Amino acid sequence: MPKKIRVLIIDDDQNLIKEIKEYFFDNTVIDIVYEAYDGEKGLSIILKEEGNYDLVLLDLVMPYKDGLYVLEELKRFGKKTKVIVISGLGKEEVIRKTCSYGIKYFILKPFDLKDLETRIINIFRNEDNFYYPEISLQCLTINLLHSLGIPSHIKGYKYLKEAIFMVYEDYLLATNVMKGLYQ
Repeated sequence: MPKKIRVLIIDDDQNLIKEIKEYFFDNTVIDIVYEAYDGEKGLSIILKEEGNYDLVLLDLVMPYKDGLYVLEELKRFGKKTKVIVISGLGKEEVIRKTCSYGIKYFILKPFDLKDLETRIINIFRNEDNFYYPEISLQCLTINLLHSLGIPSHIKGYKYLKEAIFMVYEDYLLATNVMKGLYQ
């Protein structure tokens, strides 16, 4: 884990950025080092200040260029930037699309700043241990089902997804599939 985790925030909500900066002002682990209020400026900072930040907090809906544009450009440039998406868009299709860019976590707005702090720290503590919180489990599951050729519009898709979540919550269900999952 770096000495202090340096964060770039890209969000058009100036009040949220101010709130996050105030929360982390005297934090001993996390430091907000850059901020941008649109995707265009945010991408510029990402490219120009590479190495001067450790993580990006990225909103999806912003003026000029949105968060998906930023993620697409990071992928196009081959950047392995650690990103936490903070968004008010919680639709499964949006989460699936966003997760396909290899983000570390997806947090729905509004969120508790203590939870954000925990997520940031866990990303760096568990970097090599594949830390997958609940929303990331959802991302992984959606991507897995799609990679197996199971489209989300078929009826059984929902049941498969739920079964995976159930087994994740209680691994003993995997040993007794017929009895546990089909009750």
